[in-house]
Amino acid sequence: MEALRSFLESEGHEVIIFAPYYPGHRDSAGVVHRFPSVTLPAKMRFPLPLPIAPGMYRRIAALGIDLFHTHHPFAMGAAALRIARRLRRPLVTTIHTQYEQYLHYIPLPGSLLRPTVRWSVARYCNTCQAVTTPAAGMAEVIRNYGVRAEVTVVPNGIDLRRYRGATGEGVRSNLGLDKRHTIGLFTGRIAPEKNLPALLKAARLVADQHQEFRLILLGDGPDLPALRRQAEAMGLAEIVLFPGAVPHEDVAPFCAAADLFVTASTTEVNPTSVIEAMAAGTPVVAYDTFGAREIVRPGADGILTEHTPEALASAICQLVASRDTLSRLSEAATRGAERFSLETTGRQMMAVYQQAIERMQRAR
Repeated sequence: MEALRSFLESEGHEVIIFAPYYPGHRDSAGVVHRFPSVTLPAKMRFPLPLPIAPGMYRRIAALGIDLFHTHHPFAMGAAALRIARRLRRPLVTTIHTQYEQYLHYIPLPGSLLRPTVRWSVARYCNTCQAVTTPAAGMAEVIRNYGVRAEVTVVPNGIDLRRYRGATGEGVRSNLGLDKRHTIGLFTGRIAPEKNLPALLKAARLVADQHQEFRLILLGDGPDLPALRRQAEAMGLAEIVLFPGAVPHEDVAPFCAAADLFVTASTTEVNPTSVIEAMAAGTPVVAYDTFGAREIVRPGADGILTEHTPEALASAICQLVASRDTLSRLSEAATRGAERFSLETTGRQMMAVYQQAIERMQRAR
């Protein structure tokens, strides 16, 4: 969202962001309006917005907004729908998430929640003037939910310049690593949906064959303490490194420091972390899912595997054992990331905005 905002402003548009209040966070830009929120249990670690602030409608109406773009159909998304209707402004939504894969955060049976989630997503999308999603596979998922509106695929975009110019020497030095080590990297939320225990099992198998292998798990989340303990119990205290969370602008040096990016997640739609790694010239080893398949070109800039730690480890070993293969995939990864430049994806989204405006005008 930040990348899209940056592109739209570079094109001369004004962007205003509405988001929940995060305890302790202060925005550096004046374009973000924070709504009251309640902090959910530690398992989730993110606040639930309460878009019921007094005078909210009057304040938003006074801003003269031409179009609303929501990034999920709940809470803030539902509020945006109500306001867009009252103001008679077009509403665009982007469905980023396989919500069914996140029901473990809600203490109710998934068999009860799953039909409700599908119905809610479909109902919301069918009220919008335009619907986008970052991956063709996700478009098919929401069509199966019952979305009748046209769904446009607009991949996640990134600022390629930030990653092309990144260097990883400082990261390696700070972590006590040198050129002898081959580094695998995961960046993201340390949470159940990322399937990180599978990465630990794969790391154990790789390290048994290649003592120089190291795995960096960059990020924070509810599973971090348990994952640390699991790594120690598996004898991986020296192999798997947990730097914690870093500001987003500091992710690029980690991508540049790594020799390959690894993930066992099966829930990703269009993982920005994979695109960022490729932009830094880091090839990818991932489970074969529609999200990874629409980014990684197997054999060209990465390897996609069966959904087992053994298959993941085998692919990693293949790259660790061959610097020539790593170098070839690295060059191709840099080129492959061009498809996800801000300029390309930003203009695709602007075309969707124009279509939504025209549909609203025809409906009046």
